[in-house]
Amino acid sequence: MSLSNGKNSPGPKTPLRHPAFWLVSVLVGLVARLGAVVFRGLIGWFHILLFMGRFSFI
Repeated sequence: MSLSNGKNSPGPKTPLRHPAFWLVSVLVGLVARLGAVVFRGLIGWFHILLFMGRFSFI
C-alpha cells in the first residue's frame, strides 16, 4: 500500500538553458578566482610575518 497518490508530487523540473549555465559558470569562476587571490595573499602575509618578523602589505 502506497501513501503517495501522485497528486502532491512535483512535476518535471525544467533544466537550465545554455545562457543560465554560462552565467553560473562565469560566476563560479569569478568567486573561485577571488578566493584564490585572497588565499595567496594570506599565505604571503603569514610567510612575511613568520619568517621576517614584521607586518607588510606591500
